[in-house]
Amino acid sequence: MRYPNLRYGKPEEMRHYALAYGDTALLARTLRRSERSVKDWLSGTKRVPWWVPEILRLKKMEHDQMVYQMTGRITRARLGIVQAGTVVDAGHHFKAPDPQPVEPADDLKLRRVR
Repeated sequence: MRYPNLRYGKPEEMRHYALAYGDTALLARTLRRSERSVKDWLSGTKRVPWWVPEILRLKKMEHDQMVYQMTGRITRARLGIVQAGTVVDAGHHFKAPDPQPVEPADDLKLRRVR
């Protein structure tokens, strides 16, 4: 039986966890590598070392646990999930705008009687 090469990580996993950082410079600073290396890993021109996705996964787990301990809320997945009119995206809550009240037609408006 042939075992997979464990020297390299999966680039899809790295891209998934790198979405949380948004900026390549911040991700490079977190991993303590140059921006050039991180850009090469993300673009697929260089192979991703095995430890990169693991470090990013562990940092995410640690962050989620810290948020849970401090606030008591469980962080949701970083997807565009809609829950009761609220779009949850990357941990931010965007409230859907309230529907505007519909003005009745002029002939249907209630008139004040004196």
